[in-house]
Amino acid sequence: ISHHGAYTKSDIALIQEAAKKHGIEIIPLIQTFGHLEWILKLDRFKSYRDDLNLPMVISPYLLQQTLAMHLDSNIIHIGCDEVILKYSNPACPETDMSISEIYINHIRRIVNIVRKIRPGIRVLVWDDILRIDQFVNNRKLLNQLKGLVEPVSWNYFPTFNNQYKSSRAWQTYPKFFINNWIASAFKGGLHRFSMITNTTHHVLNNREWLHFIASSDFRKDSFSAIILTGWSRFDHFMPLCDLLPTAYPSLIYSLYILNTDKFLVDDSIHNCEDLLRSIHRDSQLCESLPGLSIWSGISSLSIHLRRIQNRLKILNTIAPEYNRKYLFVRRHELHSRLSELRFLEKELLSVKKTLHRRLTELYTEDVIDEWFGLYLMPTVNEIDKTFVEFSPVDNKTSWERRPLI
Repeated sequence: ISHHGAYTKSDIALIQEAAKKHGIEIIPLIQTFGHLEWILKLDRFKSYRDDLNLPMVISPYLLQQTLAMHLDSNIIHIGCDEVILKYSNPACPETDMSISEIYINHIRRIVNIVRKIRPGIRVLVWDDILRIDQFVNNRKLLNQLKGLVEPVSWNYFPTFNNQYKSSRAWQTYPKFFINNWIASAFKGGLHRFSMITNTTHHVLNNREWLHFIASSDFRKDSFSAIILTGWSRFDHFMPLCDLLPTAYPSLIYSLYILNTDKFLVDDSIHNCEDLLRSIHRDSQLCESLPGLSIWSGISSLSIHLRRIQNRLKILNTIAPEYNRKYLFVRRHELHSRLSELRFLEKELLSVKKTLHRRLTELYTEDVIDEWFGLYLMPTVNEIDKTFVEFSPVDNKTSWERRPLI
């Protein structure tokens, strides 16, 4: 049921070896409530859905394999964010429990399963469900999770609104949970479609967290750590966004501000050596970053796409749809602009060929095909459509007198 290009056991062993070498403890994350489209989308598992139309929620029996692959991990994250729970599957037994109680009961069952497999392991959960009023104002519900989980508060905005900062959760969590975590992002936290990571947005997000932690609204006595997340999709059905190499500036500047509390972003930098020099680090560290040529290749592609989109806009001012309908345009100017577009198209395909070769260094062909399908092919198709629509006008050598109708 996994992706055909998923990590193999040997891949995971290599990741663990590298983490151990650098003093990093791996915290595996497996979705156990919400965001389970990867399995529930399949026909043979659809009967396990809470709502037959929403392949997102399932019973908690997917943990054994994950823990078996991470024998040295003392912490596991079980997800549980953005849960749309209706308890509407006809196969579900009748119950007097409320939706809130079902949610809490489900988490308790998951934690019990996890700790039977590995006693004493710490369990993290996303907190967006816990912080809503029906939970955060209900001591009885939260008390059932006391000593079982550690909530992780996630927010990927560059500024937090007053409602978020004044939430009762900040004062309530320390009363029930020994450790509380927060999560910022360095990529994938802005747009569903994102070809190049918005560095400024994500660095501002990390700065906002630092400012909030330092404020009186935040209880620091149970604060554990910041998780710097990086997402590649908003969810299983969403498009690819922010390939890792394009996020290197965001990652490095985010780590820089988290460690120094100094804001620094230079969007004019497009190579790793200058990027590391800007934070006073040895540029030789670039050798450890895979896919740097992908970063420069996508940057180049982005520039070409902007040029083409600009030409397409100009073409539509020279020959609006109404004028094309009656083949009534200034042919010499149109011909010149179409020639420019043809030249840019040729350049674009050359850039694509080079980038495709670079992408194969890190990504499988299905990922490459999806990425080009999302970020390149719409423009290529628009170019093709433009030549088809404009060719009758371009071949016109004489015109009718006005009026045109």
